[in-house]
Amino acid sequence: RKFTYFKLPDTNGGEIDLAAYAGKPVMVMFFTETCPYCRIAAPFIEKMHRTYSLKNLNVIGICTQENADAPKAFADDLGLTFPLAYKGGRIFRNYKAQGVPFIYLLDSNHEIYEMWGGYSPDFDPEIIKTIERVLK
Repeated sequence: RKFTYFKLPDTNGGEIDLAAYAGKPVMVMFFTETCPYCRIAAPFIEKMHRTYSLKNLNVIGICTQENADAPKAFADDLGLTFPLAYKGGRIFRNYKAQGVPFIYLLDSNHEIYEMWGGYSPDFDPEIIKTIERVLK
C-alpha cells in the first residue's frame, strides 16, 4: 500500500477508508480542535468541499487527536459537512506533516499532488487553481 493510504475511525461511528475513493482526487486536512489556524482554514476547506464535491473532489479532515469528541466539536463550531476522522497521529507522521493545519491534495492515484503547510487566506487562489488542475 502507498504511504498515503489510511483507514481511520470517523465521527459518525464508522470509518474512512481511502481505498473507497479509488480513482478520485482527495483533499486531506490534518488538524486539531484547538489550533487557531485550523479554525481559519476549515471554512475555506468546507467551501472547497461544497464547490468541488460535485466535480469528483473528496475532502477529508483528519484530527490527530485520539478522541472523537475533538473533531465533533470542531465540526459543530464551524458548520463542517465533510467527513472527519480521528486518531490520525500515525498517518500524520506517514505524510511527514510538520504541524497543523497541513493540507494535501492527492491525485486520482492518491499520490501527493500538492501540499500546503499552515494556512493563510493568501493560499486560496493557488489552492483553487491546483484543485481545478487535478480535476481535469
